[in-house]
Amino acid sequence: MNKEFRPDVIWFNSFIITVLCVFAVILIRFEALNIFFAFGLFGVFLLVAVLSYMIGLQRGLLLSVGVTFCYGSYLIYAVIISKEMTTVDPLDVAWLFLIPLISVLAAKLGECISRNESLAKDIEAIAELVTLDGDTGFYNNQGFFKKLDEEFWRAKRYNEAFTLLLLQIANFDEIQLAYGNVGASRILIAVAKNIDLKMRGTDVKGLLIDNMLGILMPGTNAHVR
Repeated sequence: MNKEFRPDVIWFNSFIITVLCVFAVILIRFEALNIFFAFGLFGVFLLVAVLSYMIGLQRGLLLSVGVTFCYGSYLIYAVIISKEMTTVDPLDVAWLFLIPLISVLAAKLGECISRNESLAKDIEAIAELVTLDGDTGFYNNQGFFKKLDEEFWRAKRYNEAFTLLLLQIANFDEIQLAYGNVGASRILIAVAKNIDLKMRGTDVKGLLIDNMLGILMPGTNAHVR
């Protein structure tokens, strides 16, 4: 059972409570003969749906089987032993099938929503990984400017300085023509490794375009020698 907070559980439970209230109003409006029995049975039906939604398919089915067994035993007792029921209403028998059915449907719905939420979290995690360049390990254009924006507002808030250094590899187009994309990529990786050795751990390094690298140095004044 997932112990993380799930907002969809609150929405589902709120919907079930609303349905139960509407059903109660309908019973009172039409003056059903056995209001309390019908309301209690429908309440148990919705309770199975709520619990199955929360605990999953297997345990939800076990719960519904237990409820169905108890209800079926009551019908047998009322018809054969106590003679409280002279005839069995088809709706009373239908509950024996509706309770397991709602259990399966609610559990499947809960698992589907939970799976979609997990997928959304995975997509967010992947989006964070996409901000890194695979060859150099530097931030890509998107990741670097995001860090630059964060550092700008941090420095402005605390009245601190930072330095932005842009490095461009000269004649990179000619290097690509001479050595191809693979050779130019190796040169770029070698330059990135050399920069990485010279920079501090707190500096932010990014590959802006093919031949330009950016270095963000927090807490560094460009005028300090």
